Amino acid sequence: MILQTEMSYIGQICLLGVLTLTICESDMHTPMKQTPLFSKSEMYRDIFSLTEVNFTQKVMKSQEAWIVIFYRDKTMLKAWKTMAVSLRGMVWVGMVDASEDLFLKQIGVDPSAVPAARIYPWGVAKASHARDASSPMDAKLKVLPSIPDETLHLTKAEAEQFLVDCYLARPTRFPVILLTNEATTSAVFRSVALRYEKYFNFGVIRDPTSEDLAAFGARDLLLDIPGIFVLISKTDKDTKNVDMQAIPYNTHMLGDLNYPNIVRFLFAVNTQYRHTLPGDNRSNHQMEAEMADIVTLEAERFDIEGVQEQPARKNKYSQEPQQHRGPTEQHTKNEL
Repeated sequence: MILQTEMSYIGQICLLGVLTLTICESDMHTPMKQTPLFSKSEMYRDIFSLTEVNFTQKVMKSQEAWIVIFYRDKTMLKAWKTMAVSLRGMVWVGMVDASEDLFLKQIGVDPSAVPAARIYPWGVAKASHARDASSPMDAKLKVLPSIPDETLHLTKAEAEQFLVDCYLARPTRFPVILLTNEATTSAVFRSVALRYEKYFNFGVIRDPTSEDLAAFGARDLLLDIPGIFVLISKTDKDTKNVDMQAIPYNTHMLGDLNYPNIVRFLFAVNTQYRHTLPGDNRSNHQMEAEMADIVTLEAERFDIEGVQEQPARKNKYSQEPQQHRGPTEQHTKNEL
């Protein structure tokens, strides 16, 4: 397998996947402030209203982690809203009316001793592993460790096998590399890896050296630590001789490495470069070309709409570059 590095900044593709954010609270420096519950436009974005109708389906039957906040008198501490924004994409957050005694009993909460929140960690055994939380920070500290790490710990010796596994997958998966000095993988990267594993293969290089970067075709990249880059192929269909190109995540153009920004980056890469991947890239199928199944899931938290149109292509799902129809969110008064 031939690795050839070529610098290519996300500036070439950053317009393809515009994802803006729905809920951004002003005055986040006043965490103890009591604020009204959300308007209808806000309620189903970062914090979901949970009732006896949807609780079992959304929380108990979900594999993903949940924080359920109990509120009274139609008010909620500002800090809970701030927490929900900080966990966007990583953890689902719901709210339950603590005055609904019958419903509380149905979900195993004592109406006479309602906690501030309850944590339902990642996994299927929700009821047996639920834990109460006393504050937003307590909830956050308890829930994030439950998100499993499905990323691969990589060394330069494993570079070729990692790339071969990507290109033999069906559909072909993009190699995504996280560079970090931390001993554990960040919660945001673990969450992205779980959600997008069908289309991307996620690896982590800890304390990277120039030899490590060279092995993965990124010797000449100037990257921040932590940093992310995606390897794309400049040649189609041949998994034996792959000419690689590294696309780094550019924080100056895309912002901090948070979940929505990384998602924007991945959608842009998939849209512009899936047709170049060797193997069965399935770029001529709408599902893979648009990551439509992921869009459907993300739409529960983000408004999915048509994004800024790019120059028209000959065939929307041909091997030619194609238009992007990734996730977006509606603008509000404030944006993160």
